[in-house]
Amino acid sequence: MGPKIRIATYNIFLNLHYWQKRLPLIVDELNALNADIICLQEVVLPRNTAQEIADRLKGNYYVTTVVHDDNLSSNSDLALAILSKQKPIEVSKLYLGSKEKRIAMRATFKKGMQEFDVVNTHLYWKPYNFFHKRIRLGQVKRLLSWAMSDREVVICGDMNATPRTKAMRYFEKRGYRSSYRLAMGHEPDWTCANPVGHPERTLRDRIALYFYNIVKRGKIGIWRGVLDYVLVTQKFKVLAVGIFGDKPSAENRRIYPSDHRGVYADVRLPLWSNNRG
Repeated sequence: MGPKIRIATYNIFLNLHYWQKRLPLIVDELNALNADIICLQEVVLPRNTAQEIADRLKGNYYVTTVVHDDNLSSNSDLALAILSKQKPIEVSKLYLGSKEKRIAMRATFKKGMQEFDVVNTHLYWKPYNFFHKRIRLGQVKRLLSWAMSDREVVICGDMNATPRTKAMRYFEKRGYRSSYRLAMGHEPDWTCANPVGHPERTLRDRIALYFYNIVKRGKIGIWRGVLDYVLVTQKFKVLAVGIFGDKPSAENRRIYPSDHRGVYADVRLPLWSNNRG
């Protein structure tokens, strides 16, 4: 049997409002999870919120951060990071285009005698853009062409796409399936959105947000759905899966670690890899 690894994906929310209250909640969740590899989205630079998290975790995590312009001193709230117990052998980046400057990152690791790739990404959002689904599908196609390797690949991230969309169906067409659904037979109820918490909001603000979701999302109240995935090929054996980041602060029930829940998967790597072509 191949080696076992725990991989997690987590959008940590770009808004730094209440960051000092959210940070310890995130750290507690990740310490309890004790993942080998953690893919983070919406990392804020130059502050580098990924490094702030890693500095507070038990044990030593290497922090690999990428941003669209290669400058970690840039002002960005859409940077990506991978926290890992082992230092990556190699790291590369793909520009996914669009005005949101979306990117993907790939880190190569070695576990025992096995080398494997972990891809972390955060796809286009803006649901009010008429072409948003087409843009995301194009990003998925570009990402999968780039991710092809003679090593096995795990793809993690906030896809901003629910399971039945063309973008997610294209992942399946190319052999990448949701680890959560493989293990459980279904997706989680939702991974977004937690009520992150803005206790200072007035009643007027809350009413405005309520109607915004009706107009923009076609839903009454806060929209919720599955946007976050750990995707694997059939060569991986999924041993266990779960959700984390779903508990509010004990001091303020309106504050959650992030507006997303995280997803993790325990997987066993195949004994060897073949190029999928």
